[in-house]
Amino acid sequence: MRGYVPGMDELPFRWYHITFGTHNSWLPGDARGFRSRDHDIHSTGDHRHPPPPLEHEALRMYQRDKTTPAITLDEQARTQIGLSIISHFQLLRQRLLALAVASWHVHLLARMSADSCVVKSDIGRIKRTASLAVNETLPGRVWARGCGLAPIRDEAHQRHAYHYILAHRLEKAWVWSELENDENIKPE
Repeated sequence: MRGYVPGMDELPFRWYHITFGTHNSWLPGDARGFRSRDHDIHSTGDHRHPPPPLEHEALRMYQRDKTTPAITLDEQARTQIGLSIISHFQLLRQRLLALAVASWHVHLLARMSADSCVVKSDIGRIKRTASLAVNETLPGRVWARGCGLAPIRDEAHQRHAYHYILAHRLEKAWVWSELENDENIKPE
């Protein structure tokens, strides 16, 4: 796959698998497993191996009663958000290798600053741009706070992340890949 370049994790850039979700889509007490923001409360499971159904049930009920429903992205919103993210990466002149916009979350495989604080700031701007792209149909807050940053360790990790992101097609996510969508770039 064209993308990972050995030694490229030296300053100032590196590859990341970045994730962020929609507002209220994964709250403390979630039946899929969770960790509170400060890691004070952990469930015994995760999204692959959910915790027992009654674990943290009171917290789940509290969150359900206290919060507004989760933001869900319909097909049109997923497309608008995907195109706005691609445009934003082009403006940043940073490399976006793969992108999936699902109903409740987004995955990116991108080459960005080696400084995670800079990346988080850039992702904040990307989320703002994506929110503006769907403002007419989804006014108000669209995204949850923060993002998940997983630095890519090596070429095998990058390949795995790339294929994981593209596999979101099976969930009817809006999916884009630089390798599939730019005729000037051919896989090696």
